[in-house]
Amino acid sequence: MILKLLRRHKPFTLLEVIIAMGLTTLLLGILFRYYHQVSVANLKTQQVRQKIFSLSLFQEKLGQIFSQLSSGEENVSFCTREIRESVQSALLFKYNNGVDPDPSFCDELDGMLYLDKNKLLSLVIWSKGGNPRKEILLENVAKTSFRFFDTSDNSWQDVWSKENDNLPTLIELSIFFADKKSSAPPWQCIFFAARDDNPILYRSKDLLHGLKKAEP
Repeated sequence: MILKLLRRHKPFTLLEVIIAMGLTTLLLGILFRYYHQVSVANLKTQQVRQKIFSLSLFQEKLGQIFSQLSSGEENVSFCTREIRESVQSALLFKYNNGVDPDPSFCDELDGMLYLDKNKLLSLVIWSKGGNPRKEILLENVAKTSFRFFDTSDNSWQDVWSKENDNLPTLIELSIFFADKKSSAPPWQCIFFAARDDNPILYRSKDLLHGLKKAEP
């Protein structure tokens, strides 16, 4: 009986084999493309989340610095200045760094925030002995700009001179990233100067919208 059934069963023709292989190849191609798109979307989401995390740490760091600016009437060391290491005006300031593992970096120190030629937004602070310590705060930054609110005439200033005998009330920082279109709006944050309680007044929400778009 079994032998009769086997004799009646016809082998697959070459056309049937070609059709089966074609359908299998098509199905595998669709699955590979789908998983590739999911992987790319997950990578973009991870990159955006990492950037948001970096910006959160960055604005927290600046919030701590700007809330501890030295505002003594005799010597207010806060100004913008052209320096060789920076591709644009750097921000120089004096602030209270508080407690640090290195005793020479405790209490009141001089600091500088600048953008170098490698698109790195960096912070340099000098110890009491004059030794510098550099920290990279953000990478891939194309441009930054500061604005300072002057209460003497209730206006925003693009530069802040060392001759000013007071600190600005507000400090606005705009950051243009190199991986975004030139027409894209910058990331922005506004800080209160020399104010401990809630030093961050405003922060940009653009990257949060970008995160939602990047999610699969």
